[in-house]
Amino acid sequence: KSYRWAMKYFPKNVTFNTNECNLRYDITKIRRYVEIVRDLTDRGAKVDYMGVQMHIFNIKLCQAIADGAKIQTPSQVREYLGWASQAGLPLHLSEITITAPSPDERGLMIQAIITQQLYRLWFSQEKMMGITWWNVVDGCGAKKEPTVSGLFNRDMTAKPSYYALDQLINHEWKTNLAVKADEQGKVQFRGFKGKYRITYKDKRGKVQTMEYE
Repeated sequence: KSYRWAMKYFPKNVTFNTNECNLRYDITKIRRYVEIVRDLTDRGAKVDYMGVQMHIFNIKLCQAIADGAKIQTPSQVREYLGWASQAGLPLHLSEITITAPSPDERGLMIQAIITQQLYRLWFSQEKMMGITWWNVVDGCGAKKEPTVSGLFNRDMTAKPSYYALDQLINHEWKTNLAVKADEQGKVQFRGFKGKYRITYKDKRGKVQTMEYE
């Protein structure tokens, strides 16, 4: 009923998410969630994105991951997202939390490294359309949530995890290169999906710039 009302009263260009919480990498639960989403779409509900959450709230859990415990391993994350992808919709990590095991330099670096590696893994999923960091500033979550799970300290100074994401988004995941056209004027390269700005010289030697998807 909520989807029917939303589809009736919102503009056509509004996008709709589903959202889950507390599945905790339980494959039985994620399979049931996929069934629910499929049932919604089969009955005409407009579901544009499928939201899943991934929280590391527990400080001890974050330290255990750093120590090599078999918790939220790459294979577990892939399997979990693989099942979610079977709904056939773009995936939105609608809430993620990566906690520092301690507020000292070592704890902040552990948070940054786990952030870097999990984001790489999430980004590699074909259907991933977006990732939303839940508590951007330390100490701004709900009661009982960890106070050291932000990308920024309380005084808005950036933490190592912020710089880890900056490196990924603005450097590692961007394709910058110069290539030479063949005799037919064609170029080939392997790059990340997205928008490209291509600058070249035409036959008259004039610089041209075009954008491609």
